Formats: sequence, structure tokens, C-alpha cells
Amino acid sequence: MADLFAQEEYEGKDFREVSFSGEALEKRTFLRCRFDGADFSDTVFSHCRFEDCSFVNVKFGGGEFNHCMAVNSVFRFASLFAASFTQCKMTGSSLVEAECSCLTIRGGDWSYTDLRELEFYKTDLSGIRFSGADLRGTQFVQCDLRRCDFTKALITGTNFLKSDLRDSLFAGVDVLGAHFKDTRIDLPIAVEMAAALGAVYNP
Repeated sequence: MADLFAQEEYEGKDFREVSFSGEALEKRTFLRCRFDGADFSDTVFSHCRFEDCSFVNVKFGGGEFNHCMAVNSVFRFASLFAASFTQCKMTGSSLVEAECSCLTIRGGDWSYTDLRELEFYKTDLSGIRFSGADLRGTQFVQCDLRRCDFTKALITGTNFLKSDLRDSLFAGVDVLGAHFKDTRIDLPIAVEMAAALGAVYNP
């Protein structure tokens, strides 16, 4: 496997069905590459960059993305069970129909990502930027979502059941389409909700 990644940058390469299991790759760049069906189980990527890449149906169980960039990339049907993304930039990428059980996301920029109908249960998602993200139908159940930026995110049908949203931003968001049962919020969010209902906060 070392010979396969002797270069620092790869463009338009086809890595479909290749096994990367257990590998550790650092500071590699992949532009418009295809990894469909590849095995990334327990693989560790550090400070790597992926742009316009396809990860359809990949296996990434137990794998790690650490301080990586994966922008405008597709993870459809990817198995991300127990995978982790630490301080990554995922702008414009899509995880629709990915298996995200036990997925760990530590901070990072997930602006304009497509996370529709994914399910997160008792997950620490604090401090993440979801600005402009498509979160329609996404389930955030008993999640820590403090200090997140949901500015202009799409949250129609999003469920924040028993989650903690304190210190998060909801500017430009249609909050009326989401579900907030037993959700912890603070005054600024309450004001946003009141404004959406046509009320005016007057202390």
C-alpha cells in the first residue's frame, strides 16, 4: 500500500474496491477521485484533502478523519459505524443514506452539507458549524448541540427531542417546521421562535 500512495497528490484516480484497511495516511490530496466500494475500516487520515470525491458504499467502520477537508464529496450508502471526524471541513458534502450509528463528530465546518434524515442519538455535536446545511428530517435525540451555528439551515421536520441547543445560532431559520419537544433553549432562541410566530419580545 505504501507504493500506491508514494505521491502527495492524486487527481482523477480510480480507487474503487481497493482495501485501505488499517492504513495511516497524512497530508495527501485527492481531487475528483473515486473510492466507491473501498474498505477504509480502521483507516486514519490526518490533514488530508478530498475535493469532489466519491465515497459511495465505502466501509469506514472505526476509521478516523483528523483535521481533514472533504468538500463537495458524496458518502451515499457509506458505512460510517463508529467512525470519527475531528475538526474537519465538510462543506458541500453529502451523507444522505449513509449508516451513521455511533458516528463521532468533534467540531469542524459542516456548512451546506446534506445530512437529511440521518439519526443521531445521545451524541455530542457541540460547537459544529451547520450553516446552510440541509437537516430536513434529521433526528437529533438527546444530543448536545450547544454552541452550534444553524444559520440559514433547512430544518423542516428536524427533531431536536430532549437535545440541548443553548448558545446556538438560528438566524434566518424557519424554526416553525422543526420539533422542539423537551429541548433546552436559551433566551435568544426563544426570541427567534417568538418572532417566527409573529410575537415581539418586550422585556
